[in-house]
Amino acid sequence: MFLFPLIYIISFLKTLKEFSKANASGLLIFIIVAMPIYINVLSITHMYGLDGLIGILQFFKEFLVIIALFIVIIQFKKIPKFTTTDILVAIFLLYSFLFVLLPIGSYNIISKLLAFKSLSFFCILYFVGRFIQIKYIQLGKYFKLIGMMTLLAAVIVLMEYLRNEHFHANTGFTNLLINYFDGEQSGNYGLIWTFETQTGQKRFGSLFGSPLEMAASMVLTLSICLAYYTDYSKRLFLTKFGRICLICSLICITLALSRASFIGYLIVLCVYALITNNKKIIKLIYIALSFASVYLIYFLAQTDIYNFIIDSVTFKNASSIGHVLEWIDGFEAMIQKPFGLGLGESGRISMVSNDNIGGENQFIITGIQVGFPMLIIYIWIHINLMKKAYKYLWSQSGKTKRIAFTIFLFKIGILLPMFTSNTEGFVYLSYFTWFLSGLLINITSRYETGRSAQISTKTIL
Repeated sequence: MFLFPLIYIISFLKTLKEFSKANASGLLIFIIVAMPIYINVLSITHMYGLDGLIGILQFFKEFLVIIALFIVIIQFKKIPKFTTTDILVAIFLLYSFLFVLLPIGSYNIISKLLAFKSLSFFCILYFVGRFIQIKYIQLGKYFKLIGMMTLLAAVIVLMEYLRNEHFHANTGFTNLLINYFDGEQSGNYGLIWTFETQTGQKRFGSLFGSPLEMAASMVLTLSICLAYYTDYSKRLFLTKFGRICLICSLICITLALSRASFIGYLIVLCVYALITNNKKIIKLIYIALSFASVYLIYFLAQTDIYNFIIDSVTFKNASSIGHVLEWIDGFEAMIQKPFGLGLGESGRISMVSNDNIGGENQFIITGIQVGFPMLIIYIWIHINLMKKAYKYLWSQSGKTKRIAFTIFLFKIGILLPMFTSNTEGFVYLSYFTWFLSGLLINITSRYETGRSAQISTKTIL
């Protein structure tokens, strides 16, 4: 167990070493290696009685992001031309920070700052990627590192499944939740309800903070694999490592038993098949769905998995009904106070105090705290990124094509999980994808600036 904190600290030191070379992209090492195991690192540290280190370990991630931003700023050679997406992200960051200063909401300034970090810290990651020196980005290296973490996650989750025992039951997860986050033990397995279905079926989280986080992360892994191994002729050429990554992602998302992420995973496959006109994948999806339907109907009709799926589809599942009711409550609260109830009134802070409004829905969490105007901005940012990614899906630059493909597929696949969970709270997923989003605008804006300059020159001539 001690290996997890050790890996976390080593990745921190490795990132600092890269920073000493003025390489801000070293931040990705920490994000990819340390962020997935973040909760387990804190749990194990607490279990070993090293509570004095917990606050320091928590601070590592924000410290490295701020240092990366500082490096990026001092490397500016000239003031960059801001895009619409840049302006929208800046507006969201500054406007939401006003809620920290203004007497809005029921929480103190410390709680507001924590809520602000949870809600808006993605903006900082975006700007690091947006203004980083592109020459430092070794995309293949970082994508392969994600594949290795996916492989490790699959090994651990298979061990959980075969032993029928949650990994988190041995890391001190529940004690950390109780002693540091005012949480409480719930469910039938000494953890929390997230680690099981309504029927009592175990959901496994592997090295991630929860089954939901692992499942959502597999949508990212799938998007990266498809992006990395697709050539300009729209054909998918999987290496041995690529196949292993895809299989591992499927194992992880299946054993996580997250309905929203699993559907998102399938949607990514379908969208990819359509935009690449990959008939083999389309046929494979049809065949897989046919076999799955027959299997469920004839062989699993009396099992918990079958009931779990059917109850989810028909909204008889208490979790599904609960989501809908909480969405309604959240939307009503937004109607009553359209300009926001204040930071912390929905999401992690209010969950800790058992006073949450709106449930686990990223859009409602955003709207309740900072109002409809910022919710519109937040949605607008996502739409802009998807449009930009789609525009450069078949860019002549391999790096641009892979980033655009990843962002486009991931944004589609994560949409449904955003309705059922606080996706910005999944630190690994949030940190990496927003950095990559900024990097996409970074690269594409250079192309567009170059084209504008060429047009201006031709006009003068």
